[in-house]
Amino acid sequence: MNKKKLHDVLFTTEYSEEIAYLTDEQASGFQSDFRYVVDYFIQMRKNGMYKGPDEHVEHIREVLQLLLVLADDRRFWELAEDIQKGEGIRTMGEALDRIEQRGIEQGIEQGEEKMAKLVRLLLAEGRYEDALRAATDKQEREKLFQEFAVDNRMEEGRRYQNGLAPSFLP
Repeated sequence: MNKKKLHDVLFTTEYSEEIAYLTDEQASGFQSDFRYVVDYFIQMRKNGMYKGPDEHVEHIREVLQLLLVLADDRRFWELAEDIQKGEGIRTMGEALDRIEQRGIEQGIEQGEEKMAKLVRLLLAEGRYEDALRAATDKQEREKLFQEFAVDNRMEEGRRYQNGLAPSFLP
């Protein structure tokens, strides 16, 4: 008989896909905090997005750690570390609000970095009029971004480089 280790069963994409296709009746059978993991995968399959409930999650850090692994989403890592530091996240709704706020902050930072890079390049070439147009005209700014090949992606994995691993993982 081919016995699977618990780790091999839990930490595969097949398992998370199976969770996503549980029936409503099967999903309602979970009474522990695992129900939030089940709810996450079902909502993601059905709606392509997740709206976390605003009810207290007893073991929120562990739920986020499990979602980190099963969903392969590093945003849950950051939240689990925040909780470990004592920050007050008690519901999945609060957790998702925190993720959304971080996304907004990162988007603003990326936009600022992109614009600063464009302005530096324009000023280095003495194109002061274009720098002014970039600041005031969205279409002109987009043309200049393309001309100078300035994209809107931040350095990939900047926060996770140098082999950093979540402190709560072995």
